[in-house]
Amino acid sequence: MKKKLKLNKKPDLQLNPMNVKLKMTVGAKLMLSFISVLLLLVANGVISSMMMSKMNDNSKVIADRWLAGVETINNINYMADHVLSTQYKLLIEQNGNLKKQYKAEADATIQKVNDSFASYKSIINNTDSQDQGLLTNLEEAWKTYENTYKKTVELSNQNLSIDQVSNFMKQSEKSYMAIQANIDYLVRNNHSGAEDAKQVNLDIYDQSKQMVLIALAIGVLLVVLLTWYVRSAISKPIKQAATVVNDIAGGNLLVTMPKIRNKDEIGALFASLSGMISQLQTAMRGVQEASAGIASSSQQMLAISEQNASASQQAAESVSQMAAGTEVTLQRFEEVSKTTQDLGEGINRIAESTSVVASLSADASREAAVGLEAVKQAMVKMTGINETVQKSVDQVNQLELHTRNIGMISKLIGEVSKHTNLLALNAAIEAARAGEHGRGFAVVADEVRKLAQQTSEAVDEIENVIQQVTDDTLVAVQSMNATAVEAGEGLRSVREAGESFAGIAAASERVSGQVQEVAAASEQMAAGSEQVISSMKRLKEIARGSAETAMTVAATTEEQTASAEQIAMSSRSLSEIAQGMNEVASKFKL
Repeated sequence: MKKKLKLNKKPDLQLNPMNVKLKMTVGAKLMLSFISVLLLLVANGVISSMMMSKMNDNSKVIADRWLAGVETINNINYMADHVLSTQYKLLIEQNGNLKKQYKAEADATIQKVNDSFASYKSIINNTDSQDQGLLTNLEEAWKTYENTYKKTVELSNQNLSIDQVSNFMKQSEKSYMAIQANIDYLVRNNHSGAEDAKQVNLDIYDQSKQMVLIALAIGVLLVVLLTWYVRSAISKPIKQAATVVNDIAGGNLLVTMPKIRNKDEIGALFASLSGMISQLQTAMRGVQEASAGIASSSQQMLAISEQNASASQQAAESVSQMAAGTEVTLQRFEEVSKTTQDLGEGINRIAESTSVVASLSADASREAAVGLEAVKQAMVKMTGINETVQKSVDQVNQLELHTRNIGMISKLIGEVSKHTNLLALNAAIEAARAGEHGRGFAVVADEVRKLAQQTSEAVDEIENVIQQVTDDTLVAVQSMNATAVEAGEGLRSVREAGESFAGIAAASERVSGQVQEVAAASEQMAAGSEQVISSMKRLKEIARGSAETAMTVAATTEEQTASAEQIAMSSRSLSEIAQGMNEVASKFKL
């Protein structure tokens, strides 16, 4: 009985989160916040840079205008004082050379003062009318004093009294005091300008500090507002979405979506979650209905497959028994055929190996005969070598004996030369005692003494040569003795090898005969085994045909049984799957 499984199909809810109209994305909002903070920082930096530029300009004015002006005025004051002291020296000095020196110093200082006036004018650059007026007054006072100085130069050449010098210096000091008064006015004016510039810098600093603090406060407020905005517009909705997802993961599909007013990716996320919940609810209902239908159909299929499996199993058992008997018979034929074939191959290998061994045995016999002949020749040669070595040993021993005799004779000659030398010395002494009569005898004694010395030297050389010959002879004797021993051992080894080769030759002849007999028997066995193998092959072909027929029937029956079992297993699997689907679907609240 077959039932058709019908599932209630509902239209899929196609919800695209990108259909949500985005007013401004989250990335754009964060970018706008960062740009706002960045613009505030840039504005703060620009304002600070402008204020620092103003302070820098004002500091340059203090350094280049007011401080430079004070320094120039102080130099004028110093040089004016120097000119006044030089003027006094000109009036009281009587030495003409010193007067010229003082006049040159004063003229140079006056020129420096005039240059300082020009320098000061370039500093003020007609920017301060009050300072310009004070400078004009100072220049007029200086001109007056300069005229007084010129009169001093004219009077320095006259012999003035102390009173005249005192009166004239009082006039000069009066002009000098006018210069000092104007210099004080200029110094105070420059100090006042510097103080004003300083105050301007302080005002700029206070203003900059206020603006920076205001910008900092605005920045802190903006960061607080942006943090609050990010928390309310981004962080809070994301936490709500995480809560919804956790409920869905726990199987609650009846979760209520929170209402948000975001028109950005977060709003699209909530729209996607809402659509996903709807789709999951539809899918879970379909899964529950499908699992019920699958469970019913799998039970029916299971019952039918069990019946088919039982019938197929009975048929498979019968055919399997027949196939097993045929298979056993075929295996026995296979084993006998394989054993017979292996036996034939073994006999063939034995025959081949026996032929090879026979050939090798014949070769070994021939080689043994050749080796025996070579050993006999070696024995003859070794005997001759041994006899020669023994003769050499005897000759070397005789040479050693003769060398010793020569050494004894050379020692005797040495003793004779020593006595001859003593006799020649005694004869020379006796000739000296005889005076003129013994002069000829003295000459003969001297010649005899020289001859004795030469003889002694020759004897020493002969002894050295004899000692060297004796040492070499001893070495030769030792070598010849060792050679004789080795020759004797070689002779014994050759004799032993000859005896071994004789035994090998005899054994090789016996082995060759036996191997030839084995080779003939092996060839007969190989011929018989080929006939047996041919008969076993025919029997094996007949048994294989019966086994193949039985195996075909058994395989067909087994395939039917396997198909029935597979259908049963599939039915059980479908039942288990349906039960699992039902359990999974029951976890969700619909």
